[in-house]
Amino acid sequence: MRFFFAACGTLLFSAFVILAGSGLLFGLLPLNASANGFSDTSIGILGSFYFAGMLLGCLIAPGLLRSVGHVRVFAAAAAIATAMPLGHALFFEPLAWGIMRMATGCCFAIIYAIIESWLNERATNEIRGVVLAVYNIINYAAIASGQQMLRLYDIGGFELFSLTAILISIAAVPVALTRTPAPTPPESPKLRPIWLYHISPVAFAAAIVVGFANGAFWSLAPVYATSLGFTAAGSADFITASIIGTVITLFPIGRASDRMDRRTIMAIVTGLSVIAALALGLCATFGMNSYWLLMGLSMIFGAAAMPIYALAGAHGNDHAKPEELVQVSTGLLLLYTIGAVIGPIVTAQLMSLVGAGGLFYWTAAVHALLLVYTIWRMTQRAPVKDKYREPFVPTPRTSPLAVELSPLVQDDDPDAVQ
Repeated sequence: MRFFFAACGTLLFSAFVILAGSGLLFGLLPLNASANGFSDTSIGILGSFYFAGMLLGCLIAPGLLRSVGHVRVFAAAAAIATAMPLGHALFFEPLAWGIMRMATGCCFAIIYAIIESWLNERATNEIRGVVLAVYNIINYAAIASGQQMLRLYDIGGFELFSLTAILISIAAVPVALTRTPAPTPPESPKLRPIWLYHISPVAFAAAIVVGFANGAFWSLAPVYATSLGFTAAGSADFITASIIGTVITLFPIGRASDRMDRRTIMAIVTGLSVIAALALGLCATFGMNSYWLLMGLSMIFGAAAMPIYALAGAHGNDHAKPEELVQVSTGLLLLYTIGAVIGPIVTAQLMSLVGAGGLFYWTAAVHALLLVYTIWRMTQRAPVKDKYREPFVPTPRTSPLAVELSPLVQDDDPDAVQ
């Protein structure tokens, strides 16, 4: 174990720093765009462009790694990703920002794939669970840290854009200087959405719905918070509260789903998501902007809504063969990203019509549809027997390679770090 972290500690550091930069940019762009007169629709489209870029990056990363190599691709992606925040500070035009946002999403997806490929290559079966747990913690902690950096400077200035660029640049240094041998380039992801629907309709539907809801949340939650009179710091706290809620409940919910029909747990947390989202929508409609009320509701929303994707992955794994788990994860990530492209656009239109509460009215509506569909599917198909149920193992929604860190996916490489 200690040899693994000695060999890959720099990679984990790079992951933390790049994710902190991503978290900062996710909070900064909607706030800065709103301050510069961008419409809600334009801000929603920016979020859609980012997730479209992530989808593109997931698809092209394996081919780039095979043709150029991990270090060169990482350096190129980091260079482009560093330039994009600086471009945002120079050009205040929605179309230019959309193109830059797509480039950022593509580069981040490639960077995540490289880091996860490296971690997967160096981890043995015995420590995969620990490595994945550490990687999950890094994801949540880094994004929350990035959000809190909004407190450092005025969101209308260039300083936070520069800080984002600095973070991305620093993240590239450990990878560029690593003496760890580059891993074997990954295979291109196999996309089989129809097959995935046939083996697990609930997992299929949940991935799309989570994309609809979470894509909108990450793209427009800062606009929601500031519309209620919060400062940039308050907006950062609002999103951080949802992350804290996720961290608190993710593993307990997952462990509970190991002991019963996962669809039952999914229905419960989806129902709670509907209630929390409706409450947040009504807060905006009626101007209820109590700090602690909104922080509490955000935490409840994160605690209920954010684990749904992980539950969907576990439910899909229950119906797949061991050699098909990577395909399940790849398919769910594809569906999630498609949903995340569509969600911010629809939500921004709704917010233009009914106000900031439209963000959470949309979220409540799509979760309500998932709840009804999940309950209906429970009447159509018996639950998976305990002996066929795979353990709950959450994986980050960063790239298709994240699932290969799971202990459910065996690695027989004798050269992995012991």
